[in-house]
Amino acid sequence: MSEEITAALVGALSAVIVSYIGFRVQKWKFEKDFEHDRERISTEFMAERVARQLLDSKTFRRRTFKMIQKRLGGFDDDELRKILVRAGAVRFVGGRTGKEFWGLVERNDDALLTRKERLELENAEANEEDEEADEPGVPAV
Repeated sequence: MSEEITAALVGALSAVIVSYIGFRVQKWKFEKDFEHDRERISTEFMAERVARQLLDSKTFRRRTFKMIQKRLGGFDDDELRKILVRAGAVRFVGGRTGKEFWGLVERNDDALLTRKERLELENAEANEEDEEADEPGVPAV
C-alpha cells in the first residue's frame, strides 16, 4: 500500500473516532441537562401546587409571606414570589404594619378594587336600584 492511501485511511479513522467521542459526550451532556431541567420544573410545579393549597384555605383569605416561606422552604424571596404569582396569587401590603400578605385573586377580588372604584361601583348599583323603582307600572316601595 502506498503512503498516501495509508495516510488517508489513518486520517479517516481518526476523524471517525473523534466524531464518535464528540457525539457520545454531547449525548451525555444533553441527557444530564434534560434530567436537571425536568427535576427543576417538577419542583417548581409542585411548589405552585402547594402555594395554591396554602392560599385556598377556608380559614384564611390571605397569608403572610413569612408563613408561606416557612412552608415552602428552599426558594429565595423573589423566586418564591414568582411561584406565588404563577399559582394565581396577588400581593397585599398591610397599611400600618407594612407586612406582606398574599392571597388568591379569586378569593380577594373585592380587595383588588381601589377605594374610588369601589365607590363608583356602589353608586352605579344604587342608581340602578333607583331607576328600577321609577319604571312605569311598577309601584314604588
